[in-house]
Order: sequence, then structure tokens, then C-alpha cells
Amino acid sequence: MNFFDRSAFRAGAVAAFIVVAAIYAGSRRLDNFDWALTTYAVGTIFAAFAVAYRYALWAHRPPTWMYLKRSVQIFMRRSAALPRNTGRLGKLLLDNFFLQ
Repeated sequence: MNFFDRSAFRAGAVAAFIVVAAIYAGSRRLDNFDWALTTYAVGTIFAAFAVAYRYALWAHRPPTWMYLKRSVQIFMRRSAALPRNTGRLGKLLLDNFFLQ
């Protein structure tokens, strides 16, 4: 049994890279970076990697993949509902991820 999944690792690495790039850009090329909070930054990078890695592993299973595929189909089903669905998704992401 192989316990290492390369595509899940890639997804985690991409997520970690996005967080590193956001920290770099948000701190103006590390000029305004508070070095006392380095451990929190490293923890955030590791957490982004771990969440993306586990989600990618979860999404590779056939029942889960079918569930995700059907969810996207329902989300995109009607062209009139797409802007409403996108607005709701954006509000949920803002409330549950960014503001918390």
C-alpha cells in the first residue's frame, strides 16, 4: 500500500506557496513583517499545506469525486441562478474563512 500521493502533495505545495506569496506581498517584500510572529507564519503555511493535502486525498476517492462533480453541476445548472449562487458562495467564504 502506497501512503504517499504525489498529486495531493502538489496540491498542498501549491496552497503553501500561495500563502507564502501572500505573506511576501502583504508585508511589502518582508519590509513590514513582524519577525516576532514568524512561528505563526510558519504554522499558517503548514496548516494550508495540511488542509489542501487532506482535501486532495479525500477528493480522489470515487464516491467523493462523484459528490463533488454533482455539486458543481447543481451549482452551475441554471444560468439565472449562477450569479446568485456565486454571491452566496463568496459571502460564505468571506464569513467562514477570511473574517474568522
